[in-house]
Amino acid sequence: MISRYRTQRSRRTMLPFSRARRAAQDLAIAQRKHLIHGMFEVDITLPRSLLEHYQQATGASLSFTAFIVGCVARAVDEQKSVQGYRKGRRHLVVFDDVDVNVLIERAVGGRTQVVYHIVRAANTKSTLAIHSEIRQAQAKLLTRLEHTRFRIYALLPRFVRRFGIWMAARNPDLWKIFGGTVAVAAVGMFAKGGGWGIPITGNTLVVTVGGIDEKPRAIDGHVVQRELLCLTVSVDHDVVDGAPAARFVSRLRELVESGYGLTQLVAEPISEPTAEVAAVGAAG
Repeated sequence: MISRYRTQRSRRTMLPFSRARRAAQDLAIAQRKHLIHGMFEVDITLPRSLLEHYQQATGASLSFTAFIVGCVARAVDEQKSVQGYRKGRRHLVVFDDVDVNVLIERAVGGRTQVVYHIVRAANTKSTLAIHSEIRQAQAKLLTRLEHTRFRIYALLPRFVRRFGIWMAARNPDLWKIFGGTVAVAAVGMFAKGGGWGIPITGNTLVVTVGGIDEKPRAIDGHVVQRELLCLTVSVDHDVVDGAPAARFVSRLRELVESGYGLTQLVAEPISEPTAEVAAVGAAG
C-alpha cells in the first residue's frame, strides 16, 4: 500500500517558484489599503475597428494594451488626484508624470514569465510610442545586473522584503521609482470571453483589463452586436474620494470608446511607413 502510494506520488513535475510570484507575495501592504472597486463594460467596437484598419494600412499591428495604457494615462493626467500618495499623516503627494506599471511577458531562463514594466511619463507619449516601448521591453533579455538583483531579492528573508516594500509605500518618491504612479493589469489577454479581475496592488489606482465579449446593444433605436470590454477600476479610498474617482471612470470610458490616440493615425494619409512605424512593425 505504502509502496504503491510512493510510486503514484513520484509521478509529478517539480518546477521552480518564479521570482515574480515571490515578489507578488510580498505585496501584503496592499491588504491594508481600503480599496474600492468599480466594474463596468466599455464599448470597444470603434477602437478595435481602428486597430484593424491601421494594421491593414501599414502592415504593423498596434498593441491593444498600449492603447489602454494611453487612455489611462490621459484620464489620470486630467484628474491627477487619483494618483496621489500619502506622505505621513498630513501630506499628500501628487505627481505630474503618469508612470504606468504594466504587466508584460518576457522570456526568462528559457521560460515565459510575467514581469513588470513601467512606462514613464505615459501621459506625454503617443499610443505608437507606448506600443514600441512595450514591444522592446518584451523582447529585451535580462542583463546580468538584473539577474543579480532578482537573485539577491529572492534570497532575502521574507520579513526583510516586506519591510522594504512597507518603507517604499511610506515614501511616494520611492514607490514611484519601483512601482510607478498607477498600474494597468491586462489579465484579459490571457483568456477568451468576458470577465473581470480584482487586483492586489500597492498603487493608489489600478485598472484591470478583463475579457472581451460580444453583446447586443441598442444604438439609435436599433439592436446591434457590439464588442464590450470588462474593466475594473480600483482606488485607495483613503486617498481618493468618490467624486474624483467617478470623474476618472467617466473620462476613461469616453477616451476608450472614442479610440483616443487611434483616430489620428487612421485619419492621416499613409503612403509609406514612417521610420517610427517601421520600427514598430519590426518589433511586433
